[in-house]
Amino acid sequence: MREDGLGERGSVHVGADVGYHLPITVLGFWILLLVALVASGAPDAFAQGDTILAASDRVKVTVFGQPDLSGEFEVDAAGFISMPLIGKVAAANGGAQRLEATIAEKLLDGYLKNPRINVEVLRLRAIFVLGEVGV
Repeated sequence: MREDGLGERGSVHVGADVGYHLPITVLGFWILLLVALVASGAPDAFAQGDTILAASDRVKVTVFGQPDLSGEFEVDAAGFISMPLIGKVAAANGGAQRLEATIAEKLLDGYLKNPRINVEVLRLRAIFVLGEVGV
């Protein structure tokens, strides 16, 4: 093995007694893939995905052109949000996209001709884990 840690064929020696060599190109590929995932905002994409809503989640509903119908709402213990004009809307066990469709459907029933709805998840419920971690 050379002094710079590289083997004869351009590989990195992983363990002194193991005898396993990892090619630099494979190692570089995995590092590049990890950097690309972090740079692409993979955690943000997961957070903005269609998360299943539950009690105590907070959402911002925007009904375009109708500021009186828009606002921030919290999912109650029964899984509903209470909106002006249309009352209780089922929010739990569905995501933001489903909630958008449900609100639009209710507003189409005699209130608005072409409702455009956007639902943004502002805060998710707290999750507590009790117990031990085994090693």
